[in-house]
Amino acid sequence: MIIRTDKAAFRSKAERTAWYHVALSAAVSLAALWGWRASLEPMPTHFEYLTGVISNTEVHRNRIEFFVAGREFGYTSILPKAALARRLIKPGNTATVGFSPADHSGVWALTVNEQIVVQPQAAHQARLSNGRIAFWLFVVFSAGTGILGWRFVRQSR
Repeated sequence: MIIRTDKAAFRSKAERTAWYHVALSAAVSLAALWGWRASLEPMPTHFEYLTGVISNTEVHRNRIEFFVAGREFGYTSILPKAALARRLIKPGNTATVGFSPADHSGVWALTVNEQIVVQPQAAHQARLSNGRIAFWLFVVFSAGTGILGWRFVRQSR
């Protein structure tokens, strides 16, 4: 086994590391751009409502998935009163879910055991707020990608 200790071997490892950081920064930037773009959609004008008993729940880190009348819904942590939702969304409780016909799994309104968890206007404001955060992540990581790429090209000359 030959171990190279010259400058070229170091440069190739440094180059791989630099490209890794540029690619990672670009990926985060694109994900943030997608998140920001998704938040710009207007609030739906028509909602469908479904009332029934919550039959099953699955709690994830940033989302609670639950079933009402055989349909699956997801309450994400960006929506207001996420802690209250975690406490109330339990099997056996009665829920009324408001959702958009275009997106059957997204929750816009939720009432559990006659306690209002979220209403459409509050859900829309939460999505807009999350979009502003995604926009600034996009700006920061795009600038970082540019700076890292520029430094890499400049140093490899």
